[in-house]
Amino acid sequence: MRTLSILLLSLSLAASAQSKGGDVAVTYTPERANLLGGCGCFWLQGGGIEAGVNVSHGFGLAANMTVVHASHMGAQNVSLGLLTFTVGPRYRLQLPAVGKHGNSLTGKWLIGLGRGFDSVFPGNGNALSSSTSFAMDAGVQYDVDITNRFAIRPLEVDWERSTFPNTNANGSQNTLRLGFGALVRFGKR
Repeated sequence: MRTLSILLLSLSLAASAQSKGGDVAVTYTPERANLLGGCGCFWLQGGGIEAGVNVSHGFGLAANMTVVHASHMGAQNVSLGLLTFTVGPRYRLQLPAVGKHGNSLTGKWLIGLGRGFDSVFPGNGNALSSSTSFAMDAGVQYDVDITNRFAIRPLEVDWERSTFPNTNANGSQNTLRLGFGALVRFGKR
């Protein structure tokens, strides 16, 4: 059922994008997280794909899927993989052109699900190798037009919150996600 919902959402975004315009971005995505009890910070590495549809006057909808992974974390030498799928509103502000290149700033607030895998998550009396949780992604993207249809994304900065089970009292995680990549625009701008 979940797969069918994702497929229907993707098809409706694609159909709407043909008439309203939209974009698809592919990014390299490092994500900074920390181990429990102090910083013990580490970087997960991966990538993401984001599709967006323009609705009206800069407002639109976006869907994002990101996969990141880190190996050999902490003294226990544990790995961690994260897959998130989020959807929600975005607002794109077209900035004044610099030379002959247009550029834009986009803010987004997306919610959805996260899947942790290849790690250790506390369960009811046992340890699990995977877990599913709520995920939220709020952030800003800066895009520089190369042509009318192609742009680069020199910087994306997101705050991601998830609720995977862990041994701390609040059972939540806050991570810093960066992104660098390219996007293709289609339909009306």
